[in-house]
Amino acid sequence: MKSKIILISAGEASGDQHGAELIKSIKALRNDISFVGLGGGCMGACGARLFGDIDKLAVMGFSEVFSSLQYIRKCLKVMVRAMDNYRPDLLIVIDYPEFNMRLVKAAKKRKIPVLYYITPQVWAWRRYRIRLLSKKVDHLAVIFPFEEEIFRKKGGKATFIGHPLIDDFNKKGFNPKGFREDNNIEQSRELIALLPGSRKSELGLLLPPLLGAAKKILSQYPDMEFVLPVASTLNFDEVLKTVEMTGLPVKVIRTENIYSLLGACRAAIMASGTVTVQAALSGVPGVIIYKTSNLTYFLGRFLIRIKNIGMANLLAQETLYPELIQKQATADNIAEATMEILSDTKRRQKVIKGLSVVKKRLGQGGTSEKGAQIAVSLL
Repeated sequence: MKSKIILISAGEASGDQHGAELIKSIKALRNDISFVGLGGGCMGACGARLFGDIDKLAVMGFSEVFSSLQYIRKCLKVMVRAMDNYRPDLLIVIDYPEFNMRLVKAAKKRKIPVLYYITPQVWAWRRYRIRLLSKKVDHLAVIFPFEEEIFRKKGGKATFIGHPLIDDFNKKGFNPKGFREDNNIEQSRELIALLPGSRKSELGLLLPPLLGAAKKILSQYPDMEFVLPVASTLNFDEVLKTVEMTGLPVKVIRTENIYSLLGACRAAIMASGTVTVQAALSGVPGVIIYKTSNLTYFLGRFLIRIKNIGMANLLAQETLYPELIQKQATADNIAEATMEILSDTKRRQKVIKGLSVVKKRLGQGGTSEKGAQIAVSLL
């Protein structure tokens, strides 16, 4: 059997992790496949030959993209050149639509089959891309149950494979008690998680109101303690120094298991993104906050076509997590919403029940294995 080449593209840290799991699962099915493309340390550790630094690609918003535009264009040229030099048997793209949509078009011109693994949330904004993806992509591997029908209605071949965080949750385990023991936190101590995001731009905008909210919560709950996990993409010492200057009882840590951390907390105040799904899997009530540049927010208001931005809220079809966006994300508002969760037992139980429904809707696991089967079928 002739060996095959897969060109794979992930533009940010989460895509790198999902791509690595997918590579492992494909290799478990066939050992005659080599991988080249764009990714990070996780994919590199799986034997993929990579071009470029995805940390420079991990930007959000319209205005933020401009600062990295030159590097993005360079990576795009390198990837298109790889299509001509390597003549891959398959292109796999993972989320990151602004970049990967261009690769899809280039691949179709060269008659290279395409698997979109973890499709972008085109149903939330830029809905015209639903038709484009359905037409240009050979197979769409989707991670939310309702996405399958959305693409199929437009003639696309789509398969619901479940959410990869289900596998991550099962792999890492859920041990809140062990988290407390490992970090010298009393089992009886009440905790609130502060989660300002994994990007530097998010940290700059969200950490100040988070710390301000913590101070206000302490005025009503003086025995409360806070825990702030620092993403691997951020400078730990800088975050620690900023927090220590406030004198607040905030434990700044690195952790491999965000689920156990969240499970140890009575509430979580979190940036909109992947962590909101992780919080739902951990069954912890909380508040979603988000801020971006004024230009990005102004333009985004005209493009987004959904009521909520939190994935748990979308899957539940109700607002389980209050959402405080842009000007609403003040220390006062965040503190008030969080204290309501702490004090209203009835509402708290309703949220926890709703989160268990969300977890069921995310699938049964085996996401990368299902994706690998689709990839191999396209070779």
